[in-house]
Amino acid sequence: MHLRQARRVLRVRLPEVTRGGIRLLAYQSAWLRRTYPAEFLCALMNAQPMGFYPPSSLVRDAQRRGVEVLPPDVNRSEAKCSLEDGAVRVGLGYVQSVGEADAETLEAGQPYVDLGDLARRPAVKKDALESLVAAGACDGWGPRRELLWRLGIAPRGETVAGAAVSWRCRSSRRPSPRAAAQTDWS
Repeated sequence: MHLRQARRVLRVRLPEVTRGGIRLLAYQSAWLRRTYPAEFLCALMNAQPMGFYPPSSLVRDAQRRGVEVLPPDVNRSEAKCSLEDGAVRVGLGYVQSVGEADAETLEAGQPYVDLGDLARRPAVKKDALESLVAAGACDGWGPRRELLWRLGIAPRGETVAGAAVSWRCRSSRRPSPRAAAQTDWS
């Protein structure tokens, strides 16, 4: 049964014009991909969603061909992907929870001095800020966990028992000489 269906599909012929168009498109795409790999990736990323390949597959293919792909950056990225010194800079619109309109608003407000400056802008929502920090778009301002803590999203680290500061938190007494000797003060 399946063999008959396969034969029927193989018998279907496309008109000559369609076959020629497909061949031309395949040739032009292959030539652009080989001759201008960074520009080709940038154009494909900006044309998403296409339905054929997810952006991660396109990026991995381009990286195998020697294209450098830079992460999103709040002060350097545009709303869509762009070229930066021969590399492809991922656009702010690719960050999860940052829509196209938010990305364009972020781009229009560049440059930002620090995370506080970015957070004070009325057009940026808290979930978009969290996503930008988590995606590494704010890495120039410090470690991600610290930036999330500044936004009030990540809880501050707990004091570990036996740490130098922990005795002050438990009571007002100083630790015994034995406990003080066991504490690592470095």
